[in-house]
Amino acid sequence: MDHWATKTRKIRVSDLERAVIDGLKQSEYCGGFSEVAKGLWIMILQRNISLLSNRLAKVGGRRIP
Repeated sequence: MDHWATKTRKIRVSDLERAVIDGLKQSEYCGGFSEVAKGLWIMILQRNISLLSNRLAKVGGRRIP
């Protein structure tokens, strides 16, 4: 899926939730922790925390209550 990274630039990710999880695991590959924090903020604004929690559980993490 394409996701707008900036107002003028798109990036291709499998899904936003997985991109955030991967960024938390290895932030050096995605522009650093500040970029990961932006992704988390987008998730909060879109109220997709449950999607993030479900995705995290699938990759071996704990669910967010």
